[in-house]
Amino acid sequence: MSALLKRAAVFRTLQLGATRGSTYGRIGPAASQRLKSTTTTASKEHKPLPSVALPLATTTQVSADGQTHITTLPNGLRIVSERNPGHFTAVGVYVDAGSRYEDSATSGYAHLMDRLAFRSSERFTSAESMAMIEKLGGSIMSSSSRECIMYQAAVFPHDVPIALKLLADTTLRPKILPEEVDELRLAVPWELQEVESKPETFLPEKLHEIAFQTGTLGSPLLCPISQLNAATPDSLSAYHRRWYTPERMVVAAVGLEHDDFVRMCSDNGFADLTPSASAPTLAAAGQSSDSCRIPAKTWLNKIMGGNKRAPQIT
Repeated sequence: MSALLKRAAVFRTLQLGATRGSTYGRIGPAASQRLKSTTTTASKEHKPLPSVALPLATTTQVSADGQTHITTLPNGLRIVSERNPGHFTAVGVYVDAGSRYEDSATSGYAHLMDRLAFRSSERFTSAESMAMIEKLGGSIMSSSSRECIMYQAAVFPHDVPIALKLLADTTLRPKILPEEVDELRLAVPWELQEVESKPETFLPEKLHEIAFQTGTLGSPLLCPISQLNAATPDSLSAYHRRWYTPERMVVAAVGLEHDDFVRMCSDNGFADLTPSASAPTLAAAGQSSDSCRIPAKTWLNKIMGGNKRAPQIT
């Protein structure tokens, strides 16, 4: 959990470039003017809202210094906050899903869900979502990895309700439309070509693929072309229902009063999620452990095997 908060704290600096993520918005002229005119200082604390009614919580843990609070709702969803008031507030939704959990039928789906972020949802069209993001003037992004799908925002404190509304809709209530999947079929091949053209992104993928041949950490981080062509709105919606469950989700913030944050999460539907009857596991995905079974020199030689001029490691 400390790693999660550190990630959110770094995110507050607005250095949001992700190698494999979708980033929306930057600090524009309107937001810059608002920043200049704001009277909030880094040392000023934000007072909690009056008469906050909190949902029934299973447990609430507080760190020794009183700065970090972790509330677990009855449905298993965890809400984490750290008091660190400043000009900006960071908020994010983290899903315990990713390429290590995928099987042959869902390979690359975490990557596709990342690319479908902040598009159509039950409450907003794709155009409306983008208009809200531009109006916020901060930064909102999504990113997928082998073990997590992340949706994050850094905005002014008074804009947190709007940002959380966007995050809730894209994670809890997405509408995966056929035309948006068709857009992915055009965009993802270019992304794959870009990754393959850069050694710093291509080599880690090949290392994982060869070292972990039983799946899990060896599964492709990006969606293969064959899987991209087979993906449908229905299959992606089924993936969402399977993995975006409350016991696999964490909603975190830096720079908010915890009780206020819990109330906002409840208002946006996080407390209403129904936990899954049986949580999916690596075994359920037809995969074994993450152990690397191949000697290092063997898989390094395999990676360089296509280059006849590359030296063989002994």
